[in-house]
Amino acid sequence: MSCPSPETWVAWILDEAEGEEALESHLFECAVCTARAEGIERLVRELNGMMPMVLTAERRKKLEAAFGAEVLPIVPVSPGEHATLELGPEKRVGFWVLHADVHGAERLDCELLTFDGQRLANFTDIPFDRERGEVALCCQLHYRELGPPEMLVRVSSVEAAGPRPIGEYWLNHVFTV
Repeated sequence: MSCPSPETWVAWILDEAEGEEALESHLFECAVCTARAEGIERLVRELNGMMPMVLTAERRKKLEAAFGAEVLPIVPVSPGEHATLELGPEKRVGFWVLHADVHGAERLDCELLTFDGQRLANFTDIPFDRERGEVALCCQLHYRELGPPEMLVRVSSVEAAGPRPIGEYWLNHVFTV
């Protein structure tokens, strides 16, 4: 067997390849393909571990069910409140659950600012849980490199009559290493 393409190894790693026995046999005989498959597997693991900053209700529910509160800190925050989320080696990912009056909202936008008003990021048309009246923001330990640990989050509803402020949330991150 000649060396399979990187696409074939990706399919094998994702359990989507045909002829798995032949691929596995080749993998044990070819050091080049072993190294290639290991590299692709590391990349797939890293990509699977990445989460968007704003989560859909479905993704949040799956993560909560898979990991539980012991591993996955969840901090609820109401408009105008200050809250703190602590992340470290044992808790690398956590959620801010922003409660909001989303009644009548067609679309939500979210703006992240420093406490002194400098824009860090702007997200348009973010997912939100209409039934629960929540927006779930994901924070990860590696975000500690991105900027100040404190931020102001502004959520607004974009409606036919124009934008409507939903709430401001004062969030502080404590990163332990």
